[in-house]
Amino acid sequence: AYLRSGFIDGDFDFFDEKRYWHFDAVTETGYVANYWPMGPALFWSPFFLAGHGLAAVYNAMDYPVPLDGHSFPYQTLTFLGSSIEGFAALFLCYALTRRLYSARAALAASVFAFTATCLPYFVFVRNRMSHSTDVLACLIFFYFYLKYRESESKPWSFFVLWGALGGLLIMVRYINVFYLIIPFWLIVETALDKEASPKRKRIVFGKFFAGGIALAVVFAPQLAAWNSLHGVLSSLNPYTVVVRPSLFSVLGSYKDFLFGGNQGLFFFEPIWALGLVGLVFVFLRDRRFAGPCLAAAFLFTVAPVVVGHDGSFGQRYLLPALPLLAIGLAEVVERARRFQGIVWVAGAAASAWIFLLIAHYKTVFEHNVPDYISQTFKNVPSLFESGEFFRPTTLPHYLSTGNYGLDDYRDVFFLLIFPTLQILVPIVLTLAVFRLREGTPLFKKAKGYVVPAAAAALLAISAAATIFIAVRHPPLPVEVKSERHRISAAGKFLKAFPNPKKMDAELKRAERFSGNEDAHLALRGDAFFIRREFEPARKFYALAVAKNPRSYAALQLERADFLAGRIDLDPASLLNELKSGKSGDEINRRLGIYYLDALKQPVEAMKYFKSSLETNPEQAHKKGMESALSQYGKQWRRLTSRGQDPDSLPGLYFHMLNTEVNRARLNFFQIDQPF
Repeated sequence: AYLRSGFIDGDFDFFDEKRYWHFDAVTETGYVANYWPMGPALFWSPFFLAGHGLAAVYNAMDYPVPLDGHSFPYQTLTFLGSSIEGFAALFLCYALTRRLYSARAALAASVFAFTATCLPYFVFVRNRMSHSTDVLACLIFFYFYLKYRESESKPWSFFVLWGALGGLLIMVRYINVFYLIIPFWLIVETALDKEASPKRKRIVFGKFFAGGIALAVVFAPQLAAWNSLHGVLSSLNPYTVVVRPSLFSVLGSYKDFLFGGNQGLFFFEPIWALGLVGLVFVFLRDRRFAGPCLAAAFLFTVAPVVVGHDGSFGQRYLLPALPLLAIGLAEVVERARRFQGIVWVAGAAASAWIFLLIAHYKTVFEHNVPDYISQTFKNVPSLFESGEFFRPTTLPHYLSTGNYGLDDYRDVFFLLIFPTLQILVPIVLTLAVFRLREGTPLFKKAKGYVVPAAAAALLAISAAATIFIAVRHPPLPVEVKSERHRISAAGKFLKAFPNPKKMDAELKRAERFSGNEDAHLALRGDAFFIRREFEPARKFYALAVAKNPRSYAALQLERADFLAGRIDLDPASLLNELKSGKSGDEINRRLGIYYLDALKQPVEAMKYFKSSLETNPEQAHKKGMESALSQYGKQWRRLTSRGQDPDSLPGLYFHMLNTEVNRARLNFFQIDQPF
């Protein structure tokens, strides 16, 4: 959302963001909360821009590909970018472990750290999530720790860049703040070093302080976004802590984390146990290096324990600790030289187990099935027998049909361009890595400028982004805040239907910002109308009409009177009156109500509403009928595009006729009406 909204809309106002589920999370500022960090947007931006360019090319060729940030070029290339970042992380992991271990140990550790954890799911399946980006950022940060250990007399620019990377790391995923235990550990280590002179200590402290300033500058855009959107320096994430703050709750959560039947770490991803053993061996061999590593590893177990994520695949909150896992695995492989065959077999088995878990998670079991691990183990033979292992949607199946026809531009993209990119990009990356490793003359000449240039670029981009966010999100007028809270009330009511408590709380916030009583009263009437409690609904509608006779509640009041049995609508009599030449606006409107609420035929109902408005465009019921027409128009296009009958549209879509409420509540479908 940060990337699309910032590039396409030029702001981070997510209230009108298409397909944004939390559009109703309106804060005290009137803006919509965004609980997630903006760091991944920076990593994905080159791929998003490539998607924008491709969409522009399609438009130049007269293909109907929207330049809105949502069409398939944007999404597909961004997903591809996520996978590329995972692939780049694999190379960096090897480079990192190779600095400490033999080539064979580094290769085994890198491969199994990737294939025997839940990471493949987020690199190749659920790649719209930022976990591959997260792992890449963590590896880069940890690589700087290794460089520091190799030679502690680094220039100031090294610490500035390391600090800037720390800020970026936290912006990718907030729990990555645990990695800051490493520089804090180093500062304490320097302070306790009896052999270091006071001058040297001051220099080291100064360099780390400079890194801290750089971290703050890079993280400043996130703080600016929180302040502008939320009104506080917090993510406001309601899903942050779910475990009760008691010893028994924490211990029970740790037990589930390690041995639970759904995602227990040692059963789901047993490779972590091997990596932990390796880290202990590293600590016994080199406490100075491994001390902060073990401390960070322990802190990363906090997130899975206190944050609920049963609906996810594996222990994804442990993925930031993958550099630590790789170090531990490399230590085990290096020590077990006599048994390397066994180690490779064990790693391959753990990787195959992850693949089977993914296959069951995506194709066999219902979402979040209890005792998922044991159920998967029991069902492995059935996976092959049922044919689910070779699904007819796979590329091999498509090739086996012998039908290689490309019917339209989407076929060309998904069956030709995208698979080609998937093959070529890893090859190009591999060649580039080995070329850089050999060292080109240009790279060798520019090597001394890379660190300061990268630090300066990160700081400049961060400062510009902070200013942009502050300028583009001024305080909203109280009328806008009131309207948005009212729309939020409608959204929260429908999500928690039929409980109106959240709606009432949000309406109170709306009323605090602005009077606009008729809209608030009408929405309270809608809450009863949608539950088919027509008597209390009509009372609120009547109050709303008394405040504003031209409110959309005027139409709703007439509908509630009809459904409550207070007025009788006879279509035959109404049609005769219409033929006799009587005023058509009221008759057409009442016929529309009859077809909509009695016969459940919205197609005919909308025709009568349209005729009523054409006869008398200034009638008091205008707003309600325009809302109904607008709402129907959106859904008509959606249903007909799917080959469905527009008359199958549920009455729910006409229960809340406030135009703004419907625009936001159903903002997934931003399309014109067909009338």
